[in-house]
Amino acid sequence: MADFSVVGQSVYRKDATQKATGQVLHVGNIEMPGMLQVAVLHSPYPHARITRIDKTRAQALGGVAAVLTGADVAAMPGVEPYYGPAFRDQPILAIDRVRHIGEPVVAVAAADRRLAEDALQLVEIEYEPLPAVLDVIEAVKPEAPVLHEKLRPAGTFADLAHVRAGQSSNVCYHFKLRKGDVEKAFAQADRVFEDTFRSPPAQHVPMEPHITLAYLDESQRINVWSATQTPSYVRTELSAIFSVPMNRIRVRVPYLGGGYGAKLYAKLEPLVTALALVTRRPVRYALTREEEFVTITKHGVVAKLKTAVKNGMITARKCEVYWDTGAYAEIGPRIVHKSGYTSAGPYRMPNVWIDGYCVYTNKPPAGAFRGFGVPQVIWAYDSQMDIIARALGADPVEFRLRHALDEGEEFQRQHSEQHRGDGPGRGDHDGPDRRGRAWGRV
Repeated sequence: MADFSVVGQSVYRKDATQKATGQVLHVGNIEMPGMLQVAVLHSPYPHARITRIDKTRAQALGGVAAVLTGADVAAMPGVEPYYGPAFRDQPILAIDRVRHIGEPVVAVAAADRRLAEDALQLVEIEYEPLPAVLDVIEAVKPEAPVLHEKLRPAGTFADLAHVRAGQSSNVCYHFKLRKGDVEKAFAQADRVFEDTFRSPPAQHVPMEPHITLAYLDESQRINVWSATQTPSYVRTELSAIFSVPMNRIRVRVPYLGGGYGAKLYAKLEPLVTALALVTRRPVRYALTREEEFVTITKHGVVAKLKTAVKNGMITARKCEVYWDTGAYAEIGPRIVHKSGYTSAGPYRMPNVWIDGYCVYTNKPPAGAFRGFGVPQVIWAYDSQMDIIARALGADPVEFRLRHALDEGEEFQRQHSEQHRGDGPGRGDHDGPDRRGRAWGRV
């Protein structure tokens, strides 16, 4: 007998009263004696060289405890000024140049937020604008300005252990999968369908914005309260950045006001911790809603699908998927890796060819969002399934069921290769994976 004591019933939520009356603890509710508030000056350019920063007047303003630049962070003893879950490519504050509108350039810690914002108005910055690339397809072309001349793999995730250092294009990661003879299937097909689909970027917009509080306790250990979905990762990252043993760092998460992937990995924690170390006082930084939109987004995607049909059945599919990861890789390579296997859909196809490119552009960084990249490719391949079904005069549902994999059927027994590639036409190569095979079951 099924137990429906919970399903379909109105169940009392134990924390309902506390949440409804505002009694639960969020980072924004925590108050500490002498706590400083942070405001950040953001880049007005998508790509520019920083030629001069003068913070003298801002530092002289009463109530201002610290005015921090990227050069200041880089000069801190034992500090690694770059971070990132896939590559260490993102500076805590911009160093030498900015790579997207909204990139943090100068941070002020002051007695209150209004005072910190007033101090920012006194900072003088001069930029030398540089050519920018804002389209993911344009970014892979040989003539596109290269955003990162050199990449350093973070070594955080085992499934990205094969990623190599170095860089010669804006393609920071290339997923490859090959199965069967795709070109032969296209040559023998009754019909070939070619379509391009675009999935726009989006922002997660959790009710609670990103917010972090950091302070040093009586034993000079780093304590962080943060609205993060990955406290263990944040602790590991802070240890690497500040050369502090992990047993001297504590990261705590109270109630989280939404995340949806936006609060995965390090975001504000490196900057706030740097300010706490400089000022030796508690420091809190909460993003405005506008700042949220230039801090993290969902990947915009361009998917080019080419599908062969013979005798009413799909015989081959070729997918070229371009992921706009923005100015910094964030977790983009891992998203391209995981979603790469699903780019052709959950359908039985004897011949498959998939290329997934993680591409830098001069836009805000893109990272995890509910579904970890899969919704973008679902939009592409299922839209094309509708197009093909209509062209063949078939019912769209029946057409899908005709090709759908059955339970226990092999999903992929195909050669695959994932690596930091040089982009289309730049040292790209085909053929089977020399590292081994990957397969799974439904």
